Amino acid sequence: MADPTGTVSAQIIRIFNNARVKLPGALDTALQQEFFNVVDDFLRGSSLWSEKIGFTTAADGVTVDYDIAPAAGGQITTLVTVVNSGGAAVSAVMYTPGTITLQFPDNQVETLTATVLKTVVDPTDNNNFPSGVPSWIYTKYVTAFTDGLVGRMMSHVAKPYSNLQLAAVHLQKFAGGIGGAYRDYLHAHTQGAQTWSFPVFDGSNLSSSPSEFHF
Repeated sequence: MADPTGTVSAQIIRIFNNARVKLPGALDTALQQEFFNVVDDFLRGSSLWSEKIGFTTAADGVTVDYDIAPAAGGQITTLVTVVNSGGAAVSAVMYTPGTITLQFPDNQVETLTATVLKTVVDPTDNNNFPSGVPSWIYTKYVTAFTDGLVGRMMSHVAKPYSNLQLAAVHLQKFAGGIGGAYRDYLHAHTQGAQTWSFPVFDGSNLSSSPSEFHF
């Protein structure tokens, strides 16, 4: 594999090189395919990749659905919060990823900001790596990504590196890495911080889970 330039690519190359030590004969195409799956699993489980997306209400007293799209790559998976220009929480859900549904239509123009969670999406970049993922995620959780990649590759059948027993060990470590990353997300990467909770409007409208929003 050519050694591409760029911080993210260099970090992924490091993960691949770490994995190759335990995967003799592994092909680049197989590593690339499984790495995409590993990153997808990690981001969905950890909630680490987020983006704030602004949108303006129609102010017609009727419209409640608004389509949004990430500007920094990836695909939207989960709505976390919607706030108005003053920072107050606005009741909303996302039945379809990428479409915000407000509980009540606006009668005046209002700029709202949705915070969403994201994961990777095809197409990959020119090196067949997942695109857009912040470099700090690869840097901080390099061991988890390596375990995930090695575990998935060792699960392949009839390969020089096939080893179901070791695959289970590495995948268990990968799951632990995802759990640790999710705890980092809940505590805002701050030692000793209390678990961060999501806004509640009337004590019952929203649960504390980022994936369980209810009217």
